Amino acid sequence: MKPITIRIKPLRILQQATKLFAYIYSGFIIGYFILRLIFWDRFWVVAFISTFIPWILFPILILPVLGFFILKQRWFAIAGAIASILLVSWMHVKYFSPHPINASSSQPSIKIFSLNCSWYKTQSPNLVNLIQQQQPDLIFLQEIVKKHTQRAFVWLKAAYPYQVGNPPVAILSKYPIIFNETLHLAGHKETQQRAIIRINQQDVVVYNIQVLSPWIRPYNILPFLTIPIYKYADRTAEIQDLVQRLQKETQPVIVAGDFNLTDQSQDYNYLQTV
Repeated sequence: MKPITIRIKPLRILQQATKLFAYIYSGFIIGYFILRLIFWDRFWVVAFISTFIPWILFPILILPVLGFFILKQRWFAIAGAIASILLVSWMHVKYFSPHPINASSSQPSIKIFSLNCSWYKTQSPNLVNLIQQQQPDLIFLQEIVKKHTQRAFVWLKAAYPYQVGNPPVAILSKYPIIFNETLHLAGHKETQQRAIIRINQQDVVVYNIQVLSPWIRPYNILPFLTIPIYKYADRTAEIQDLVQRLQKETQPVIVAGDFNLTDQSQDYNYLQTV
């Protein structure tokens, strides 16, 4: 009986693995954009994947290399090169080409500072040092705790005499705050703020926003079957409530805070309409 010889070809295995990755990834990206075009955030899978844009697009940059050197398929290398050029062009326009601001030299310059303190993770001395370094005119804080109001706010009182709010949100200002109210967007328990600040004889409406963060939660699709899905409907309801309030404002408005969304979400696109 002759011995059985098994020959392992590393290059062949590498080519097959690369081919499998390239085709699966390409199909995934094409499928994502088709579903995004049809559903956008109405389909939770698309909304979840969108939170990782542009990170999940970076492998596109290596597709031309894989196609030319490993797969040795010219059409795939060309398609990957075109996709890479489109990706780089989009990222340059989207993230590295700031849009000009239409502001005249006569308009006052206001520096705004917004920070999610993450409850106890941001210590009062660190918060004060950061604010003193930035020297903002208006401060919007989210997820603060009582220690912040007892220590940081007291230390900042001389520079920011106008302070409104209680945990978990607060506004500190160098300018007089003539009105303040607590909001509960969409009727939820989360707290937001709306205030009116008089800046150089001009009343400005400001919103300090903290909306619910989307999360992966169990969902019963059948009495005996539970699957994890990406749930964000509460955030959407709060964003819609905020937009409706902003549309009714007649004075200049400043909105700052922690919106728990990315620029690829439909909620962000809706917020940009106002």
